[in-house]
Amino acid sequence: MSQLKRNAFYNTAYQIIRIIFPILTYPYVSRILGPEGIGKVSYAQTFAEYFTTFSMLGLPIYAVREISRSRAYPNQLGQTVGELLSLSFFLSVGAFLLYALSILVAPKLAAEPLLHWIFGITVIFNWANLDWFFQGVEDYKYITVRNLLLRIVSIFLIFLVIRSKDHYILYGFLWVLSTILSSLWNLWYCYRLAHPQWDMGSWKKHLINSLPSALLTFSLFIYATIDTIMLGVLIADNKYSVGIYNVAGRIVRIVMTIIGGINAGLIPRLSYIAETGNETRIYQIVQRSFQFVLYLVLPALIGLFLVADDLILVFAGSRFKASIITLRILSFELLFLGIENILSQLLYALKKEKTLVRINLIALGLAIISNLALIPGYQQDGAAAATVFTRLIQAALLVFATLPILRTTWDPRKFHPLIVSSVLLTAFVIVLKALLHSLAIVYRLPLLVAGSMLFYLSFSQWQKIEPFLIAKSWIWEKVRKKINR
Repeated sequence: MSQLKRNAFYNTAYQIIRIIFPILTYPYVSRILGPEGIGKVSYAQTFAEYFTTFSMLGLPIYAVREISRSRAYPNQLGQTVGELLSLSFFLSVGAFLLYALSILVAPKLAAEPLLHWIFGITVIFNWANLDWFFQGVEDYKYITVRNLLLRIVSIFLIFLVIRSKDHYILYGFLWVLSTILSSLWNLWYCYRLAHPQWDMGSWKKHLINSLPSALLTFSLFIYATIDTIMLGVLIADNKYSVGIYNVAGRIVRIVMTIIGGINAGLIPRLSYIAETGNETRIYQIVQRSFQFVLYLVLPALIGLFLVADDLILVFAGSRFKASIITLRILSFELLFLGIENILSQLLYALKKEKTLVRINLIALGLAIISNLALIPGYQQDGAAAATVFTRLIQAALLVFATLPILRTTWDPRKFHPLIVSSVLLTAFVIVLKALLHSLAIVYRLPLLVAGSMLFYLSFSQWQKIEPFLIAKSWIWEKVRKKINR
């Protein structure tokens, strides 16, 4: 197996682990802790992530490139790792001091001091994350195995320890414990592979070179989490609204993780083609990516919107009924996230980071304004509406920025079957849901999902929808090779 295929295999395995873990644990945890407990942990975790993200100054993206370059020179690898490691350490210490100061000076931001101090451990241990090193040396097997083992331990401890609604502190500690174990494991294995030589002499060079990546990382992270933070600060309901919002958002993120895996390798491929000057090939890849993403996003959006009531009750329990409307609103985020995923990677591959940063900053400003306007009156539903509105504007700005390419790429005939299949799927789900209404939810939801998937795939085969045919051909080819072996 080639290195590229091996990396793809372990990346796929890692994404599967990320999807399975919340599916296994969240239904249990949400029923035990309830909206308030989930909300408190989610808010404290997001608050700490602000400091961990700022402490890295975009180094993870920058460091992967630097480590990859240093691999060709064994003596240089240890030096580069040592420089980045020492810089990360002092940045993490500085971030922790600011984090501690914010808890002491602004207690309203940290209503649960003990929980916030526990998550503060992740801030100070962030320097030892070191995934940037293992990605740089392309040791994806280690990342996958490490995460799998730690997830298994976490699942065992969650079911063993979390027993009542008052155990939200313990739940937060289990998250932090996983970070500590991962950091210690990372350090041991990194030293075994590279023997880092700590050096503070090159800090200035690394800081300056990582600034573009830092700005992009900051804008993306703040934009992605501002809704949770503002909801927790603006609504004084013991983080109940945050818990309700977190459940709906987590379901959307699980679906988007599956869909996002399709275009995960788009940047390197487009970057290489851009260097060769083959614009026609770029247009083909962009159109094909749109077809695949829309082929998955549209039925996912329809499914989440129409079965949100059953999905929330099964996934989180009856105490999270308020999440149903929130999930229906957030389901539209899938469409805009799918568009953004493709066009953002296209701009980055074409070395138009400044355009991408400007768009992200505009979206961030709109997110703050819309959350301020909608959260006080509509709470978690207002935060969801603000998120969807901002995503819509961001997607529109990205379309405008890439219009010269899209004009060449866009062939409406390629997308007509996708629209028709989505309309028919909507009608089918509505009718099937009405027919299955009398069944218990544990039977109704699986039948709805299975029946809808069968209908969509059958229609795709009948109409010979291109993404379906390509995926089917690829799967059959893999199966045929396995049988021949």
